[in-house]
Amino acid sequence: MNDLRVAHVVRDHGGLTEPFIHHRLLASAGLPAAELWTERTSGGSPLPVRQVDLPRMAPGSLTDRAFHRVPVIGPPLAAGYRNAEVAFAPSVIHAHYATTGYLIGETTHTPLVVNTYGFDVTILSRRRLWRRAYRRLADRAAAIIVEGPTMADSARALGFRSDRVVIIPIAAGLGSIEFRATVPVAPLRLLACGRFVEKKGHDQAIMAFARLAPELPADSELVIIGDGPLRPDLERLALAQSSAGCIRFTGAVPRPAFLDELRRSHLFLAPSRTARNGDGEGGAPTTILDAQAVGVPVVASTHADIPYLVADGTTGFLAREGDVASLVHTIRRALEARPQWLGLTQVARRATLDRNGDDTVRRQLLDLYARVLATQRTSR
Repeated sequence: MNDLRVAHVVRDHGGLTEPFIHHRLLASAGLPAAELWTERTSGGSPLPVRQVDLPRMAPGSLTDRAFHRVPVIGPPLAAGYRNAEVAFAPSVIHAHYATTGYLIGETTHTPLVVNTYGFDVTILSRRRLWRRAYRRLADRAAAIIVEGPTMADSARALGFRSDRVVIIPIAAGLGSIEFRATVPVAPLRLLACGRFVEKKGHDQAIMAFARLAPELPADSELVIIGDGPLRPDLERLALAQSSAGCIRFTGAVPRPAFLDELRRSHLFLAPSRTARNGDGEGGAPTTILDAQAVGVPVVASTHADIPYLVADGTTGFLAREGDVASLVHTIRRALEARPQWLGLTQVARRATLDRNGDDTVRRQLLDLYARVLATQRTSR
């Protein structure tokens, strides 16, 4: 693999919400030749960065927003990626998000691997023009990477060939996280984290905590980390509860601060669900992996690929998606199982490191690149 040259394509790189992409990039950091191609970056990259200039397609611009409605307008404006291909001569292009895969697949000629993550196979799959674009991408892409079996089903439903859909879990630097299982003492601290959008289910976490508050030790609290468009609504919902003083919003924090918050918590809540506009996790929140690595029991929903990470009663606890009563019952069930928490969290950490460890995921990615190149050579 010494001659392998990988170009990762992330149109808008960096920020708090995409550590999973950062760890995909880390998988190529030891290769003799690997680059990150990006139009905009706001964070450090483990790979050399090649800035791609698409003056009429800047992320967040009117044209870019129009591209997410009418995909066919994008490729004619994306010549900068063809210039990068000529300059670097990659053997594989790894595009992050199916939208980016379509854009670059229509522009370049190199074997293409596409990573799907969430909105690209949930919200956009509801749009007729994107379903048509994905059919073109299905012919162009040599492989489609998904996080788990539910996302794999979604990709196949969009027309991607089963033999090209590959499950490679997200790596998140978990091995360096110290295991520190919490000792369940009073008062209890429940933690939720994620962007303040409907699919994260923060409103359901608030309502479930409010129902449980009278049963919990005095001064128990729910801490919610994050920010986003629904913050005013969530704050109003919290204030309307009798337990309002026990619900605290911290705003968005960097990952190290989130890990510190985890270490001070007793339960992590991840009640994700499909939003009314079709938005969903696609796979599963990476915050679940962090909680399992730290040693905090997880109470989550049966949404998307969360059951791929959380086995009910063995590595965490699962509530029915979108069901507050079920979430209340499941939190109660988790609290009743406190004597088993240490063993459960040890099993969860071992399973997470075995499945989502950096070295494991890196080997899977390199094996995939090798298979793509071998297939390309035999088809000539």
